[in-house]
Amino acid sequence: MQSSGWLGPGAAAVPAPAPAAKKASFAASVGSTAGKPETPGERKVGFAGAAEATDAEDEIMNREVFAAARISAPGDQKAKSKPGKVRYDNTLGEVVFKDSPSHTIVECMKKGLRKSILNISDEKKARELDPRKDFEYKAKMRFGKDVKASAGTHKGKGKAKGKKSPARSPISPPATTDAHDTGEGTEAEEKFEFTSYAPMCYRHVREFIGVDWREFMEELCNNEWTVSGAGKSSALLYFAGRRYVIKTMTPEESKFLRHILHRYYHHVRNNPHTLLPKYFGHYSVTPQSTGKKIPFIVMNNVFEAGGNHISEKYDLKGSTVGRFANPDERILKDLDIKQHILIGPRRRKIIVAQIFRDSHFLCKCGIMDYSYLLGIHRPMSAAGRQRVCLTHYDDERCLQADDGGMLNEGGGLEHAGEIYYGGIIDILQEYTARKRGETLLKGITSDRKGISAVPPDEYAARFCNFLQRMIL
Repeated sequence: MQSSGWLGPGAAAVPAPAPAAKKASFAASVGSTAGKPETPGERKVGFAGAAEATDAEDEIMNREVFAAARISAPGDQKAKSKPGKVRYDNTLGEVVFKDSPSHTIVECMKKGLRKSILNISDEKKARELDPRKDFEYKAKMRFGKDVKASAGTHKGKGKAKGKKSPARSPISPPATTDAHDTGEGTEAEEKFEFTSYAPMCYRHVREFIGVDWREFMEELCNNEWTVSGAGKSSALLYFAGRRYVIKTMTPEESKFLRHILHRYYHHVRNNPHTLLPKYFGHYSVTPQSTGKKIPFIVMNNVFEAGGNHISEKYDLKGSTVGRFANPDERILKDLDIKQHILIGPRRRKIIVAQIFRDSHFLCKCGIMDYSYLLGIHRPMSAAGRQRVCLTHYDDERCLQADDGGMLNEGGGLEHAGEIYYGGIIDILQEYTARKRGETLLKGITSDRKGISAVPPDEYAARFCNFLQRMIL
């Protein structure tokens, strides 16, 4: 069933297309409907709430240049990792070694993360979230060799002369902290300021998602990081092992996330199996040498995948204009995909319903230009191809029941044993004045129904209809 309009959450019960449609090229079916004119009355319900996006956020801040975090040269891969550190394969990017250009900024991030997580994870600080202040609270810390104060020193109070701080376990939380704590002396020559945004809010997010703060801190701070670019944007992606992704942000994205944080918090809390990125912390680091603030977010890795190799990756928006991948791109796009996601009617109903709920939330926040990141694991062994789904959940847990993904159901021997991983990414693009101008200009030169830059309600409707046609 195909429709170009917003169908609402009830669309989860839409019957799957006829079996014959499975054999057709999915890319061909998308192309054939992209330019189809909308029939009067076809669009019955629109995304109400798009007007809730405020014009105040349309103010464009100056983009900072992340020159301090360039990708290391291929030759750096030959260096040896430090003893005691877990070294991961560099298929996720270039390993950040000590002589890498981005090593200093990464070490600043790690030191700031360790102290910030320790500070907020103190059991004595456990309490209910206070919406009047916790969503806007900022905890600032300063690091550098010449700083002598302990981690528990409050702003404006020095340490008593001749007294030593009590010894602490490397993973034990400090007794007291303050929003303007001064960091302990570090080995890094770089002096820097580290800010944790809404730390109590993200502590709650980690707790109700089930992330242990000690494991979270150790994986971020004790592992080697790899770094790679994030497509066409200026952002950099750092991988701490395979569970967590650290992504740099523009000042506009950082400001916008803080603006919608209360909505995001309640949506994730009410939808524990949401397909949206799971943000575990929002921070910024400002090296004294450059004075440039680098905001970044820590989130889950969609392709953690239980160790399975991801054979193909797709970035899917539901648009068609320019949606072919270049030969040198590792992530394919809408018009490159030649198959459906074959997961059976039971799981199809559940995932489509969740896609509609998440898209409705994004529309209410005035967000567009997000993607569904799809990964396909194809087994190489005969045993892997003969695997059948043994876990049968009747709720959203079924979306990650098979090694963190969804096992193929149907499609014959060609797709036997495939496991599908996916999630919605890049959810911090507000429909700003710049994007409105892009809609106008590209709508003149290209088919308006096929461009990516369209208003949030149109974007969400097209995104949902695209995915529900693709999932069988």
